Amino acid sequence: MPNWEEWSLVGSETGNSSSCSLRVMPRLEELRVIDCPKLRALPKGLQQLRILKVELAHSLSVIEDFPFITELRINTNNNMERVSNLPGLKKLTIWDTPALKCVDSLVALQYLELQDYSMESLPEWLLRLVQQCTHLHDKTLNL
Repeated sequence: MPNWEEWSLVGSETGNSSSCSLRVMPRLEELRVIDCPKLRALPKGLQQLRILKVELAHSLSVIEDFPFITELRINTNNNMERVSNLPGLKKLTIWDTPALKCVDSLVALQYLELQDYSMESLPEWLLRLVQQCTHLHDKTLNL
């Protein structure tokens, strides 16, 4: 879906997208967003999401505030700047995401994989993340 820019969930009787958070796709647990280079944001109504995989979504700059996500994979996203406030996240895989500046509030993180062959030095957020995550026991860095 190379021309998809905006995703809004409208499904409540009133038509208010913010009030339908659990009514639209209430059982969606896994989502793959692949080759959507113009998509700017994910909707807030996907509160039951457990696994999120995002690849080639270059206009998406933030993934945050999904309380039940346990696994997140970001692959080849040129403008992704922030991943935060994912309190249930246990597994984070980041490949070729050079603009990432902030990764925080991932208190349950157990597994981290970072792969970016163009990276010249370790990102600042990595040290902070490792210090914050007391449950982190598996780290893979391919640089």
